[in-house]
Amino acid sequence: MEFINRRRRIITGRNINIVDSGGVRIMKLTLGKKMVGSFAVILLLLVAVGFISFNTIRAINKETAIERENSKMRYFFSEKVTDHLIWITAIR
Repeated sequence: MEFINRRRRIITGRNINIVDSGGVRIMKLTLGKKMVGSFAVILLLLVAVGFISFNTIRAINKETAIERENSKMRYFFSEKVTDHLIWITAIR
């Protein structure tokens, strides 16, 4: 009960002031400050999501290139084995 009594809200116009029991102003936010703060938070989240997406796509491209090279090597070796088996059959 004491915690609730230590702080009180004073609403005047567009400002919200949270004042502790000693009368010291803790927070004074106008509508403009709230909007700028919200925009900044959304912008930071957007940058974070973009950075994570960019790194993920780059990693996927790297893995795709590695798999493409492995696929070429598998095809090359299977072709060589087939050629070798045809050559062995022709010798007999």
